[in-house]
Amino acid sequence: MQQVRALAGRIAPHLALLAAAAGFVFLFSFSSSPLYLGYGGDSSVYKNMGWLILQGGTPYVDLYDNKGILLYLFNALGLLISPQWGICALQTLMLWGTLTVWDMMLREFGMGWARYAAIAVALLVLLLYYEGGGLTEDLSLLFISVPLYIWVKAERRDAEIPMRGWLAMGLCAGTLAFIRINNVLPFAGFYLWSLGEMAVGRKWKLLARSLGMAAAGFAVVAALCVGYVAAAFGWPGVAAMFDWMFAKNFSRILFHSDRGATLNGYVAVLPPPVRFVADNHV
Repeated sequence: MQQVRALAGRIAPHLALLAAAAGFVFLFSFSSSPLYLGYGGDSSVYKNMGWLILQGGTPYVDLYDNKGILLYLFNALGLLISPQWGICALQTLMLWGTLTVWDMMLREFGMGWARYAAIAVALLVLLLYYEGGGLTEDLSLLFISVPLYIWVKAERRDAEIPMRGWLAMGLCAGTLAFIRINNVLPFAGFYLWSLGEMAVGRKWKLLARSLGMAAAGFAVVAALCVGYVAAAFGWPGVAAMFDWMFAKNFSRILFHSDRGATLNGYVAVLPPPVRFVADNHV
């Protein structure tokens, strides 16, 4: 009986987080929840790209959008599972994973049951930016949270980030790049800080190994994505993917379609401290 109670005690927190994720997505994901009839906006574009893949079309060629292939495959898989609730179910699993990582992170700070209150507040904040769900941000959140947890764990324990942590960071960065590359930025600064500490401490071998593992993780995801697109749609599909995902995204930062290059476009790609000064003095 005591073993059963211990098992229930270990399972209960995970079930609570699953229930929170399911309730959040079911109530607030207007783009995918069976509770709602339909929803427009960017999420409908991603869903249409999912349908295109399922019907044998070529993304970036038959339909145009500037997000990553993994975003469209996520929608295609959800629609394949069920046009009514498949995407909603996948969103729930992704948010459950995110909440689990947040829970692990809060435990690193020694928080007991109060961490569930913190997660509830975090969900309220997320709701402010959720915009009906189905966007790149909620799909990316798990792959942003895992690297942050790895960094927090190492900092709290005053330890080096292990090689498997750098590999995981590379895998997450690669995944984000093929969802929406901008979404890598929320955790990039923490790792640049870690690399800077290694450089200051002249830990050159550790620095090289860390960068190598991160690069290897990124390369694995990139190779899988490019390989899939090449096999499914041919090299013209690969060329179109890179053109829309990277070239056109960068050009949109620097240029406006009606006015060409603008000063604000160049300011937008500056590092944050420089951008702050420029925004306030240019």
